[in-house]
Amino acid sequence: MGAGDLALSVLLSAQLDFGRRFGQLIGRMNGAGFDVKIDEVGRGEVQAEVNALTTVQRLHLAALVIAEFPELARAIKNLNPVGDGKGSGVRGTRSSLHRDRCAGDLILFKDGEPIWDFQAYLPFGQWWCGLPGFVWGGNFTGGTVGRDADHFSRPPDGDTRK
Repeated sequence: MGAGDLALSVLLSAQLDFGRRFGQLIGRMNGAGFDVKIDEVGRGEVQAEVNALTTVQRLHLAALVIAEFPELARAIKNLNPVGDGKGSGVRGTRSSLHRDRCAGDLILFKDGEPIWDFQAYLPFGQWWCGLPGFVWGGNFTGGTVGRDADHFSRPPDGDTRK
C-alpha cells in the first residue's frame, strides 16, 4: 500500500464515521422537536476559493465577470461574509473540511422558522464534541461566540483542521 492509499483510507474512514454520526445528530435534533435543514456538506474547489476572498476581493471579481456572466457576478456578490463590516470579512476557508465531505452545517427550524440561537444548538454541540475526534463550530474562537454553531465536523485522524 502506497502513501496515497494510506491517506485515502484515513480520509475515507473519517468520511464514513462522519456520515454515521451526522445521521444520528439529525435524529437527536428531530427527537428534540426541531426540523432540520441540511445546509452544506460538500464544497467544491471553486466555492472554497470564492469563500476565502474578502468582501472587497469578491466585489472586484464580480465586476470582472459581470458583462458575460451576470448571474455568477450576482452570486459572488451575495455571499454573506463574516467580518468587521469594512470589507475584510471572509465567508470560509480554502482548506475547509467541507471540501473533504467531513463537515456539515445543520440549521434548526421550529414552526417553519430558522433558529439561530446558540443555546438551541448547545446540547447537540456538546453531544457531538463528546465523540472522539469530533469538532463543533460553536466552540470556534474568534468573531462572535457560537457564530458557527450550525457547523459539525469530523477531521481525519491527524488533521488539525476544523
